[in-house]
Amino acid sequence: MKRIAIISVLLMSVLTAYGQFFKADRHGEELYQSGTRCIELGDYKRADSLLSQALCTYKNGNVYYNRGVSKLFLRDTTGFCSDMGVAANKYLDPGAQNYFNRYCCKRVDTTWYDKKMNPSTKPSARYYEVYKELKYENERMCEIHDIEARNIIPSLDYGCNQDLLSINTKTSDIIGLYKYVDGVKFYYYTEQRQSLSFNNQKKYDVLKKRMTMFLSGKYKELKENNKVNTITIGYSINLSQNGDVLSAEYIGSFPEINFGNREKEFKEDIEHNARYYPKASPAEFMGKNVDSIVYDAVTF
Repeated sequence: MKRIAIISVLLMSVLTAYGQFFKADRHGEELYQSGTRCIELGDYKRADSLLSQALCTYKNGNVYYNRGVSKLFLRDTTGFCSDMGVAANKYLDPGAQNYFNRYCCKRVDTTWYDKKMNPSTKPSARYYEVYKELKYENERMCEIHDIEARNIIPSLDYGCNQDLLSINTKTSDIIGLYKYVDGVKFYYYTEQRQSLSFNNQKKYDVLKKRMTMFLSGKYKELKENNKVNTITIGYSINLSQNGDVLSAEYIGSFPEINFGNREKEFKEDIEHNARYYPKASPAEFMGKNVDSIVYDAVTF
């Protein structure tokens, strides 16, 4: 499949292979190919639109990568970095990682450690940590690598209707991913935990049902005004080392909707309700409990 590469901020087309466990959606793939051709023809606005439509039913690192390219040539540097960040950090695309580090970070540092995690020099190191300070977001994030590790890292892709589109895997030496929140390291990937689980699943199910009913009642007009049948809201939850909920943050909506003058109120309601999640199984890193970030969504 084709995707667009950036070399010295010039365009050229390249062929790349990408595998998925599920059969690709034909219509979504056609939108992706059409969007890619539009980039080659210099029609970046249409490319951005077609690739955004493709992501409803056809997702992988190449689609985000190419949409990021279209946004760059539309001078949307924030959008470029957002899409290139997804391709780099979710799909572990090495080309996207290179561009993300180069153009979207104010600072990138690498620290090397020996097998006991003591600071070391590169020739004798087993672990290394890549620190990134982002340019367009007030965020700092880190990757921890084990030279001897070969982890199969999965990524699940959901469409605009929340159907599971595909399960992709990448082999990586990454053993931990975290970002700083108010100076605290919150891990969003560790080898020890691949998914969110709760000590009281019944309480979680009841909470999600109540959130759905609450949003359906209070924000019914959002669906009418945006002419959609359902809206899916994504948010992140910060958990303590014991698995207690510390805070929550609204991420976005699928499809993207216009909140009008209710955006602030809506986000506050999402974050308030998510704080009542039951205690979760804590994340572990190298045998110790750590603060962590988990992601969830509610559809109404």
